[in-house]
Amino acid sequence: MGYTWYEWCSIFLIYAILGWCAEVCYATVHTGKFINRGFLNGPVCPIYGCGGTVVVACLYPFRERFVLVFFCAIILSSVIEYITGYVLEKIFHEYWWDYSERPFNIKGYVCLEFSILWGIVCLLVVDILHPPIEKFVMWIPYRIEIGVLGLSFLVFLADMYVTVSNIVKWKKQMRLMNEIVDIIRGFSDGVGDSMSSIVLKAMDKKTEWTDIFTQDERYLEFKEELEKRKQETEKLKEKYNRLIKQKSMGYKRLEKAFPRLSGVSPVRMKEMWQEIKEKGKQYGKKEK
Repeated sequence: MGYTWYEWCSIFLIYAILGWCAEVCYATVHTGKFINRGFLNGPVCPIYGCGGTVVVACLYPFRERFVLVFFCAIILSSVIEYITGYVLEKIFHEYWWDYSERPFNIKGYVCLEFSILWGIVCLLVVDILHPPIEKFVMWIPYRIEIGVLGLSFLVFLADMYVTVSNIVKWKKQMRLMNEIVDIIRGFSDGVGDSMSSIVLKAMDKKTEWTDIFTQDERYLEFKEELEKRKQETEKLKEKYNRLIKQKSMGYKRLEKAFPRLSGVSPVRMKEMWQEIKEKGKQYGKKEK
């Protein structure tokens, strides 16, 4: 199994494409629609390219020893998946996948269930899938292979640059969005705390409700502050909505493929805004 460097590159590319196809099929079965599950925009999954290449390099020579291949594949695939998940999390500060709810997981990066599945897949790769791939790679004329590889990796690098740029840009926007949400959440909590304080004061003094909400200085001051904060919150909401609209198509694709990348969702933002308005209405009713 003495492959040249360009044949190894071809093997990497083939498994990256096949991995992308497998991810798309998996997503289609579970969601009923097409989702580009790759990290990049193009039809490739680099982690599958790396995994396939490592499996072929380490295990293909022992393809007739099924038990050895199976257990070694479990270890290899787990190490690759763990390292990839760890590196992506450290670079982008997000979990791209999370197995924390599955039994026997390691920090959410890998779990026993999928490691066993990868072991079975690797058995199929070395015993069934790779032999025809090997023949195909060895059959491709040298000049055609070099030309296709050169073009493919140029597109691959350009795609990588665009994808990473989109993620970095959106991460900055998402930090700002989370800051806005924290301010609004703090305001919502403040409304609730003030409301509780006024109610407790009325209970302690056994004061008439009408007196509390018409003469109490703290309530009158809070009423003015409430109106001011409503205006500030409205501006923050508009700013948040503008940031939502600025999402690039590339990030929207990643958001569908890896839902854990999302920050505070527009749905949650709407719920928080409705909560603030409801609390404001409660004050209005008590005042009347």
